[in-house]
Amino acid sequence: MKPLQKLYHLLEGKEFQTRMEGVALLLDLSKTRPQLISTNIVQIFDYFDLRLCDTHKRVRQKALDVLAEIIGLLEDALSPVIIRLVEGITKNLNSKDPGVRAAAVKALEGSIAHLGEADPWHGLSSTGSLSPRHKRALSALTAAVVCGTLQLTPTRSFGGAVLRNQSSNRPECDQQFPKVPGALGAVLLV
Repeated sequence: MKPLQKLYHLLEGKEFQTRMEGVALLLDLSKTRPQLISTNIVQIFDYFDLRLCDTHKRVRQKALDVLAEIIGLLEDALSPVIIRLVEGITKNLNSKDPGVRAAAVKALEGSIAHLGEADPWHGLSSTGSLSPRHKRALSALTAAVVCGTLQLTPTRSFGGAVLRNQSSNRPECDQQFPKVPGALGAVLLV
């Protein structure tokens, strides 16, 4: 069986031990065949994302631990999937299981370090003309939405959505992500 087919098969396994084997195989392939993983990153993470929300806490914890490690191995290859990964990580920050929560914090720290080194707007032509100040403001808003301090609410006006302020219940985010600039926040918040 080819490595990718084996990986997909294991990540979709019915038994939690099988899914954990798939997560371990992803780490092994990231170390031994990073080009294979980088080339197929979107397809692979279609399967791996499900393990970040797995019903079994041991699979979630292992997936988060592996993610923290492969962020450093794959670096820029993760750019197409980094937002999905951060969303998966933040869903686990409020876990009742201390092992899952600790693994989520570790993975969040790794993704923040990765985002800090990369230009999150690289390759997006619509942001090419933005000033560094505006890019920082967009990054802060994105972080606030991801962390839950701002809620993106669908509407029929304002281009389809409006931001609403809500209290933060995630101290990890308050410590790690930048604050929304006051003037920009005042303009955007309802």
